[in-house]
Amino acid sequence: VVNDTLTYPISDHFLNKQINQNNLRCSSLLNPIEFLISSSYISFDLPEYMQQMVNYQLNISFHFQTYASDAILLYSTNKFNDDFLGFDLIDGFFYMTINLNKKKQRQELFQQRLNNGQTHFIFLYIQGYQGGLEFNVTMNYRQSNRITLRNSQSKIQ
Repeated sequence: VVNDTLTYPISDHFLNKQINQNNLRCSSLLNPIEFLISSSYISFDLPEYMQQMVNYQLNISFHFQTYASDAILLYSTNKFNDDFLGFDLIDGFFYMTINLNKKKQRQELFQQRLNNGQTHFIFLYIQGYQGGLEFNVTMNYRQSNRITLRNSQSKIQ
């Protein structure tokens, strides 16, 4: 998590280090992390051994509330190439940007502005399998979008 000039290594502190059938589980945050400036966002790196896995599942969820029209909410890069995953607000609308194998695509996921000061819940499910990736993004437990990328050998890290 990047907040102003501070970086909180949440993967070091909140990931349970026990490996159970290739599952990583996050522990509960005791106190919410509050972002006080617009350049703050969530970022994460996956453990090294996940790079070797062909089939994997990754779940990420978070709450946010803002009045900002434009913001980066989540950004994750692959440190070995230019691949990345990003969640952004652009003019208040929620976008997912994916750059895999030098092919960048941005898609608006929900047809409503989310910069209304209300709390919104985002749940991201990533399924990696041989030959592709599938992203399922759910907002506020009800609206869902699925994006499938075939012939992708990359991993979101």
